[in-house]
Amino acid sequence: MLELGMLFPILVALFLAILQIVIYLQSSTATQYAAFMAARAYQVYGDRTLGNIDYEHLRESPYTNREQTIAEAAAEKVIFESLLWEHRNIKVGTGPESGEGFFLDRYYHDGNDLLRNGTNATQSQGTVRVNLVDGQGAEVIYCMPIVFPSIDRLFTSAKKEWECENNRLGKGYKGIAISKSAQFGPEPAG
Repeated sequence: MLELGMLFPILVALFLAILQIVIYLQSSTATQYAAFMAARAYQVYGDRTLGNIDYEHLRESPYTNREQTIAEAAAEKVIFESLLWEHRNIKVGTGPESGEGFFLDRYYHDGNDLLRNGTNATQSQGTVRVNLVDGQGAEVIYCMPIVFPSIDRLFTSAKKEWECENNRLGKGYKGIAISKSAQFGPEPAG
C-alpha cells in the first residue's frame, strides 16, 4: 500500500500528460485541415466576406457574422466541429418553431480574428486566427488549451515559446499556439 501510495501521484501526472499529448495531436491534425480549407477558400473567394455572398447562416458578433471572411469562417468550422472540447462554442438553432432557425443552423463563437501578411486586420483574441498570405495561401493559428491546470507546469517552456491567449466574454486561458499553413497557386482562369 505504501508503494502504491507513493507511485499514485506520479501515475496520475503521467496519465494526464499522455492525455494532453493526445489533445495536442488532435489539435494539430484539425489545424492542418483548417489551414487547407482556409487556403482553398482564399484561393476561390479571395478576401470576400460572408456578407458579400449573402451567406444565410449569420449571427451578430462574436458569432459567425457578415464581416467575417469566408476563409476565416471555413477554418473556424473545421476547428469547432472537429475538436470535442470546442463544441461548447457552437450555437445550434433550435428549430423553426422557436424562430431561431433550423436545428442544423450552426454558428461559431469566436469573432473576427484575421491577419493579412502577418499584420492585424481585425482581432478578437479568439481561439482561431487566420493569416491570409497574398499569393501563397493561408496560415491558421489555433490556441490549444492546457486542459489540466496541474499539467501546466510540464508545458511551461512550450507556453513561453508559443504562447497564446484566448479571451471570450470574460473567460480566458493561456495555451499553446499551434500554427499550420497551406499553400495554393492562383485560381486558374476559366
